[in-house]
Amino acid sequence: FSQGVIDANAEIAKSEKRLAFAQQSLAKLEQQRAAPNYAEKRPEDVQAREAAKVDEWKGEISALEGAIAKFEKLRV
Repeated sequence: FSQGVIDANAEIAKSEKRLAFAQQSLAKLEQQRAAPNYAEKRPEDVQAREAAKVDEWKGEISALEGAIAKFEKLRV
């Protein structure tokens, strides 16, 4: 490829792989946080970090979904 040319299919595949990882990570973290006695067993600082990580994963998932949609439009 010449410089500046984007392979939309490759970018979609890469973004979909990252999206799947982010979705799995978010699901795993949310499952842990939904466990009985989570609040009693986890120190507050850990709970705060995990809550922030949930927000990070959700933001990344949203960004990746947007990127995939944009690359879909570039597909020929």
